[in-house]
Amino acid sequence: MDMSQYKDLFVSEAMEHLNGMGDAVVSLEKNPGDTETIHTLFRMAHSLKGMGASMEYHDIADLAHAMEDLMHKVRDGRWSFDSGAADLLLEGTDCLIAMVKDVEAGGTGSGDIADLKRRLAAYAPGPKPETRGGVVPAEGEHPPAGHGREKGEDAVRDATDRTLLPEQAESRQTVRVRTGVLDTLINLTGELITNKNRMSNIARELGSPLLDASLAELSRLLRGLHDEVLKVRLTPFATIAERLPRTVRDLAKSSGKEVIFTITGKEIELDRGILEELSDPLLHILRNAVDHGLETRE
Repeated sequence: MDMSQYKDLFVSEAMEHLNGMGDAVVSLEKNPGDTETIHTLFRMAHSLKGMGASMEYHDIADLAHAMEDLMHKVRDGRWSFDSGAADLLLEGTDCLIAMVKDVEAGGTGSGDIADLKRRLAAYAPGPKPETRGGVVPAEGEHPPAGHGREKGEDAVRDATDRTLLPEQAESRQTVRVRTGVLDTLINLTGELITNKNRMSNIARELGSPLLDASLAELSRLLRGLHDEVLKVRLTPFATIAERLPRTVRDLAKSSGKEVIFTITGKEIELDRGILEELSDPLLHILRNAVDHGLETRE
């Protein structure tokens, strides 16, 4: 079966998982006892494994499986989550991102993952604190890579649906739309409003009450359409904020500084064009803040 028709869907949803995994790893490193984040991180790795296997990107599936195995040991209470596990998972996330980008560019998604898989399999943290209770795995969530999977779009979407937390269920009712389509829709709406204004000028010259009433109703509908179209372009700040904790963590670790980084207002929505322009300046500000604005403990 030709799976290439599902490539764009795979890339889009895989990158969504991987961005979320980076944020989850950093969050879990700060709060290793957060069972919800433990489950979320496990499910993301599990979904990536299934998606990669369904699409026959074997290296992606194998590496995600190795990361899933590590998280399985944390989830069932055998291991505690420490900075060593976080380092390995973040390295795995970076490797998976590179392989997914290779798929996007028309490649096979292959990578040199043997050493990383070995280190993931061999890793063992220090003794698990007795005060932290184990996390019992949900039934049936640890099958072998690709086992019992049907192929195609249903498999990719099914893997994604299982990753959703209850409060994220609403996202199942959304669809992905290319930005070019949104831009065209906004331009067409603007042209409709312009033409409505021309018709209003003609109606005034004709002096037709019926035409005036019809144009007034058309004007009301166009205002509503324009408002709704603009809302479609709104994107939560979280879409660019999710990479910031990982950046700060890496900077703090490389500079030997201790940093507590908190983000508020991730739910605030802005036009996606504005968010895209904000991303790089925010990263630059954070790098300067850690490098030059903070001192070491000493």
